[in-house]
Amino acid sequence: METSRFVSAAARQHGSLDLFTAANDGVVHTAWWNAGADWPAIDIGWRPIGGFFPKGAPVSAVARTPGNLDLFVTGNDGVVYTSWWSQGHDWSGVGNRWRPIGGVFPAGAPVSAVARTPGNLDLFVTGNDGVVYTSWWSHGHDWSGVNNTWRNIGGVFPAANPVAAVARGPGNLDLFVVGHDGRVYTSWWSAGHDWSGLGNNWRSLDPERIVLSQRVVTPSGTALGGEVTFILRRDGTYTVKFHMHGSGLVGYDFTVTATFVTPGGLTLVARHSGDVGGTTGGGPRDDDHEERGFNPLIRANWEDISKGRLLVSKDYSPAGLAGEVLEVVSDIAKGVLTVAAGAAGGALGIAIALTAEAGKLFEELGVGSVFGVIGGVVVFAVGGTLLLATVAGVAVGAVTNAMVKQRRMTAEEAAFADREVFGGRLPADRITLTNLSGIGGRAFVAPGGDGRIYVNLGDGYDTPMEFTNDSNPVKGQLFIHELTHAWQIEHGSFLPGLVCQGVVNQALNTLGVGVYAVPPPGAAWSGMSLEAQASVVDQWFAGEKTPSVPFRQPADPNDPYFGYIRDNIRAGRT
Repeated sequence: METSRFVSAAARQHGSLDLFTAANDGVVHTAWWNAGADWPAIDIGWRPIGGFFPKGAPVSAVARTPGNLDLFVTGNDGVVYTSWWSQGHDWSGVGNRWRPIGGVFPAGAPVSAVARTPGNLDLFVTGNDGVVYTSWWSHGHDWSGVNNTWRNIGGVFPAANPVAAVARGPGNLDLFVVGHDGRVYTSWWSAGHDWSGLGNNWRSLDPERIVLSQRVVTPSGTALGGEVTFILRRDGTYTVKFHMHGSGLVGYDFTVTATFVTPGGLTLVARHSGDVGGTTGGGPRDDDHEERGFNPLIRANWEDISKGRLLVSKDYSPAGLAGEVLEVVSDIAKGVLTVAAGAAGGALGIAIALTAEAGKLFEELGVGSVFGVIGGVVVFAVGGTLLLATVAGVAVGAVTNAMVKQRRMTAEEAAFADREVFGGRLPADRITLTNLSGIGGRAFVAPGGDGRIYVNLGDGYDTPMEFTNDSNPVKGQLFIHELTHAWQIEHGSFLPGLVCQGVVNQALNTLGVGVYAVPPPGAAWSGMSLEAQASVVDQWFAGEKTPSVPFRQPADPNDPYFGYIRDNIRAGRT
């Protein structure tokens, strides 16, 4: 017998081994070994156990108990077939009676099989479209993929690429596939959670870059499709690629918007419009577009970036029709809510344009030059970015204009701030207080296009001098912290380009990155992060005990951190 170059092995117990291979005749053969005896195949040859498969097709074998073996092969018709053996019974597939369990895959495509428990089997195959598909079986239930209902769990890989699957425990599965770029990608599942790679968000294991691709899928009957690819690198550089293809009678104008969203709420937005021709309209059927660039927030927030997901929305139509800008922004907001709000809890959504067309979209948003409500989310347009917020006490996605409150600082509030901390260096006449907050409930500050500074206090809006929360237990502490950001804007250290870094810092702190950490006294003021500066001020005001100052009093001029209040805050020196 000539065997193929693929041999599958399974160990049912410590004293046995079973081998399987598909021969040149398409029949699966087996050889076995038991402790104390040699391989019978040496004398009598490998035993045929049926099948009619592609020459040398890989056979996947798994032993879920010492008395069970299950085999899987993809046939010439692209269907996955199975044969099983149990103690005291011969192989079910003898006599070419292998059972079809669904699938429409490349002939002979490798099937990966894993048993999480004695009563579970999970299969994985990469299809003709480069997507990984799965089918599962559990005791008492048939295969989920029977009748070609295998589930799509994402990916953009070479057709029929092998999938490595491993079960670390009864409630965990991990998959690994090599992509078109030769890098390894992974997707994982745990009990109670869906596959991480859904939507083609398989994670690259390359620590220096992330490559994510997402297919552009249009409704049945629309002869338009394509793909968007994000390549993000640890050094802050990036490449965005768009590919669209028309395959019908008529041409299409299209606009594709891709949003890469991190658990911390940082969103990178790429947008491209173009057109493809049709049989009757002429013109090229393919549209390819690529943009490269650098953004320091990618480098500064790499750990958060490495956990992000890519989402794609699109506007398409017969040539000549345009999409709606507000719908695109609504899609961006939905993406942030989907990924960030549930994962980080304290994130404020920030959308940053990576491509020229996305930047132009942000600049032309009709949100009153300050902020507006789009899709139930409050949108600030700041320095070529979007900040997404909500109203205190209102579910995200349910905000209306009537719910947004804003007012000037009262004379009492301005006097309090100057007397306690700022010594006349706060631009109280330009400050507007609002009841807005980040999507996770955090206060934040942003400069408005109207020249005013918006201090968004959420629940602290009505009585900021009295308000406390778990992170700010002293009355007025949160107010002082956020007013320090207004001071930074006034004195030039909180420029539009840094607004997003400050807000991302809030989200990262929620994820366990200590961006609010205050350095020991004597550190350079200019070397601190924006949040660390604000923390120096609010902790001094509140007399908050820290490792550097375990014994202190509120607003103490003898405190070792008072020098920053005197020489920086009250002097207006950055």
